[in-house]
Amino acid sequence: MSFLIDKSSTKSVVGLMMSNSNDFIWISLGLSKTEHLVSIQSSLFTETSEDPKISSDWLEGISEYDDHFHIFTSGTTGKSKAARFNHRRFIGAGSDLAETHGIKTVRHSGFHEFNSLSGSEDIYYQTLPLFHGNGAFLGFEECPFVRPIRGSGGTFHFLESEERDHSLRVVCGNGLRPELWREIQSRFGIQLIVEHYGQTEMPSAHPMINSYGKVGSCGYIPPLIAGSLGTEKLIEFDANLNEPVRVMKSLTGLNGQIIEFASCVEAKVNDDGSQIGEAIVKLREPYTSLEDTERVLYKDVFEPADIWYHSSDLLRRDSDGFHFFVDRIGDTFRWKGNNVSTNEVADILSQCPNIVEANVYGVPIPLEIYSGKIGMASILLKTEEKLENTLQQIFVTLRSSLPEYARPKFLRLRSCENFKTATLKFQKVELMKQGFNPTIIATHSPNDSIWIEDTEGYKMMTPSIFESICSGSMIL
Repeated sequence: MSFLIDKSSTKSVVGLMMSNSNDFIWISLGLSKTEHLVSIQSSLFTETSEDPKISSDWLEGISEYDDHFHIFTSGTTGKSKAARFNHRRFIGAGSDLAETHGIKTVRHSGFHEFNSLSGSEDIYYQTLPLFHGNGAFLGFEECPFVRPIRGSGGTFHFLESEERDHSLRVVCGNGLRPELWREIQSRFGIQLIVEHYGQTEMPSAHPMINSYGKVGSCGYIPPLIAGSLGTEKLIEFDANLNEPVRVMKSLTGLNGQIIEFASCVEAKVNDDGSQIGEAIVKLREPYTSLEDTERVLYKDVFEPADIWYHSSDLLRRDSDGFHFFVDRIGDTFRWKGNNVSTNEVADILSQCPNIVEANVYGVPIPLEIYSGKIGMASILLKTEEKLENTLQQIFVTLRSSLPEYARPKFLRLRSCENFKTATLKFQKVELMKQGFNPTIIATHSPNDSIWIEDTEGYKMMTPSIFESICSGSMIL
């Protein structure tokens, strides 16, 4: 194990670099209760029948809003950033999720009893790394030990034979597609699927959770409290300008003066009572870096000088208060005057049975006559089908399901899995940089092939075709 200690502030910041282990949990929890790291020895974490004692001096001056730890973002769209995670959020998230999961617990005061796993009737099988937000507060709260359910695995990812011969009753995560929801639940006999929405750096007071079995919903907030302190509110967003919609508004100040400012607009309510907009949260600063924090804040949102964190996620809320993920703002690109949702295109591609995974993104064309980005998909295929049959199936599926502007013009067939973060999110930045230039792609992934949509199907992309596009002799 390694520790990096930053004493530039009044409280030491300890960089904990360890693999997934029980020691990771105990050291992290222990350090969060102190202001300084005195010494770390393995003997400090042996079992004992005595209750652990914490000096009151260590706790003096620590509030619920002080940082519990700093956790780095996944790095999906750029460099990872250290996000703040305070004590209130840590405790609230763990408690809420333990309750909504129906985790059966028996509390004990003795350290020895808890460490021996008798503190809970349930075993929480954690498949994510402990440096991930879900791994941190889901794995820590109530039952912080990882144990396989049936020797080889505990989630539906591993249940390939004897599908119902297991003790798994609850699964939890983010982003389970509606078309898979019912199939997974019925096939594996799982009692409850829990979805929740949030971001590593999103300073919500608690997670937005769907523990009601609402298929496809990422979370629930009662309409009466939506937008109150610590809960998400939806605002209108202009995808063309890539910024929130604002209108001039006048308020009367304390001294009677008239204050005019450009206010954001709450997402309009549709005829069926639903709303679609960007999720924002009014709370404290999300990052340790002031510069990074400034990038994700909206100011003068509904009144002068108020500050909200903006998620860059578009959500839909139905009339009952259930929320559904629509798209990542950064995952929407514009081509031929139309907005294209990469998630929508990826969902269509997933209907092709020979596709293992599809990562969809927009790439620029280096020619002034084009504005916006054109669609491209990085695809990993199964190997049992003939390539020409698979390409034709993709062509027919996209033609029958999407308008011309939304169809990926280029396919990049991968020889290995798409790049992902440690938390299994697709990375797109590097793929977007490489674009559709076959020469550049060959230097990075020589076994990948590039295909371009033609009138009757797909044909191999060559350097000469690339040059024709860039010179303007071939119009897309």
